[in-house]
Amino acid sequence: MYFPEGLMLDPNHPQVSTLSLFGYMITILSWEFELGLAALLIFSNKKPGFATLSLLLILSGSMTVFLIVRGKRDFARLRFTKGRIELSGIQATMVTVFVVLFGGTLGLIAMNIVNQ
Repeated sequence: MYFPEGLMLDPNHPQVSTLSLFGYMITILSWEFELGLAALLIFSNKKPGFATLSLLLILSGSMTVFLIVRGKRDFARLRFTKGRIELSGIQATMVTVFVVLFGGTLGLIAMNIVNQ
């Protein structure tokens, strides 16, 4: 096959926007906090306030609705992608920090429940 000089074939390297990825991770973390506070309310002597639980539930719910709308657009754009979706360096760093925060938060919630 002959390609004229200067013609570059752009391989299919789809990416998710950093803002969308950040939003997805923060939403997951907020739901983790919500479920952790509910677990503390049920299993612990320390009772988080009703206002705290309500505010976090409103925040988590509104972020979820926003990201459902945004996610439909992201997934529609990536629908015909074959193979993996590459992350930029900053996105990979964000995912790493998120995984560490997620695990650490789960550990702290479990320790608070056990120590009560």
